[in-house]
Amino acid sequence: MSTNPPESTEIHFYDTELAKRHPEMLAAVTRRAMEFVGSSIRVIPAERRMNGWLEWSLLVRYLTGNELFIAAIQRRPDAEIEFCS
Repeated sequence: MSTNPPESTEIHFYDTELAKRHPEMLAAVTRRAMEFVGSSIRVIPAERRMNGWLEWSLLVRYLTGNELFIAAIQRRPDAEIEFCS
């Protein structure tokens, strides 16, 4: 029986200053990223568009070498944050 602790998740933000300007999205993306134990995740934030759309990219890299792309979107400032892959 192994007593090794679970593997950690590494989260890398491409632009932390930009990410901090959108605290609700930052929190939601961080929560979602923590679901991928033992992986490395690159988060690429973006500014909100003139039409209200906010979209960030997450690239999950598993230890196996496989990758998963996830988009985090918010259709307008008062809308829920959605994730799609």
